[in-house]
Amino acid sequence: MKSVYDDEKKLVSIVNKKMAMVFVVKYKDNALSCDTRSFSGVRTIGKWSCEVSQMIYIDLQVTQGRAKLILVKDKKVFPLVEGNYEGELKLDLEQGKYRLRMVGEETDAKLIIKKKV
Repeated sequence: MKSVYDDEKKLVSIVNKKMAMVFVVKYKDNALSCDTRSFSGVRTIGKWSCEVSQMIYIDLQVTQGRAKLILVKDKKVFPLVEGNYEGELKLDLEQGKYRLRMVGEETDAKLIIKKKV
């Protein structure tokens, strides 16, 4: 599969383009978790209702390849994190609905993300 990692046209598309041996997404106790093995491509893993100045917690552990998390709204990409990251992140975005997407290139990764209240 041709890499979509830096292809903004494919990142904003509503189509998921992925190849993976394992790609499991779970939502439990207000936390979204994702586990991937040999993942390449882009996939929407959730819908996000953003509020003004919202805090979120992200734990992205990449053991192979490269990965990033992005938000997409109105054909615009809003990068969140790339590579290994653990901590809180302040979102200063306009209020509205976003698609939370994971992008990877031959990636083995684990992700936990949750809104801070």
